[in-house]
Amino acid sequence: MTKLEFSTSVGFLRYRETPSGRDYLTPLELEIQKIDIEQMRLFTPESVLQQGMGTFDTDKALEALKRNEGKKILTIDMGGDKVTKIIWQVVDGKLVALDDQTETVKKEDKGANYMPFFEKVAEEAKRDNLGVAISFAGPLKGTSPIGIPNAVDFKAALETKYNGDFANLFPSLKVVNNDAQAGIKTAAIEARRSGKMKEGGSLEFVINGGGFGLAMIIGDKIIATEVGHVRLVESLNKHRQETPCGLLGRNYVCIERVASSGAGVESLWKKITGQHSSGKEISQKYQQGNQIARGLYENSAFLLAHGIIGIANINDLMQNSNETVIAYHGGGFRVPGLMDRVTQIVAQEKGTQPTLFTDDISPNACAEGVAIAAFYENAA
Repeated sequence: MTKLEFSTSVGFLRYRETPSGRDYLTPLELEIQKIDIEQMRLFTPESVLQQGMGTFDTDKALEALKRNEGKKILTIDMGGDKVTKIIWQVVDGKLVALDDQTETVKKEDKGANYMPFFEKVAEEAKRDNLGVAISFAGPLKGTSPIGIPNAVDFKAALETKYNGDFANLFPSLKVVNNDAQAGIKTAAIEARRSGKMKEGGSLEFVINGGGFGLAMIIGDKIIATEVGHVRLVESLNKHRQETPCGLLGRNYVCIERVASSGAGVESLWKKITGQHSSGKEISQKYQQGNQIARGLYENSAFLLAHGIIGIANINDLMQNSNETVIAYHGGGFRVPGLMDRVTQIVAQEKGTQPTLFTDDISPNACAEGVAIAAFYENAA
């Protein structure tokens, strides 16, 4: 296995040979670039659609789970390229996913296959008298998605049949959260339990999957953003992405279209090579020394760090080292070295911050978070 070293004195990321592996990820010394000032100016509360999304008290959430011992909740996690249904049960005060009742549907075309799946799940919830909680990868107005640029056929069907509102599709709907807003609840509980987040502290929850999202907890307040939909400055569009953002009519290339695993790396890989490959396949090529893949991931890490720092600057976070927990979530962060690289770029600008990876704490942090929300918000 390749060992990762970071020298704070010279600012280099170093990968070196170990007896069990070889140096296949990057050059032995890769200097950390300074963040781009022009790009940083584009991060504003308006451009990231920043909005407060209520409060969350980790201690009260844990109490709510204990009070609902044995109860079940059906969750739907709608990401950029797939939808997953999970049924959870509270066991000994913790949520446990019932694996034999978990089902995933991958997006076909523009999401035309989603509505039949949603309607089937709605019938199941009605039959089994289960409450429903939804994690959605995008902005919301109440229980209605504002836009679904990656699944426009599903959005059209939701508008036509259910007036665009998840509550009309699921009569037993308890809560709908933005995916970052949902996953951050899972991360916050773990951060407090592990001592990484101090009482009244702050946490940035960063998603790198089909898209690029970020939410925050500051004190007990949850703040949602659409950081991935900020315009990307031309000088950082190194691989000449042309696909526009698409959210709320934004016709420019946004950071998500380059930085994220799905809308960014996979899209650009196809543009450059003509091959349609999954993120996992591209990661394997990267580990085998493919220079195109390496360049895509190095650029991805650089832009993801811009988003993390941009949100921190807007909200006066990371004023000191060890002040704000960075919680990483999503398949894009499974690429070897990528999460470490992002952390080091942030550290150069903001000092070292504590981190955690949701793969280490939950089988699906966003679905678990919205399940927590269903019990917590309905008890509050």
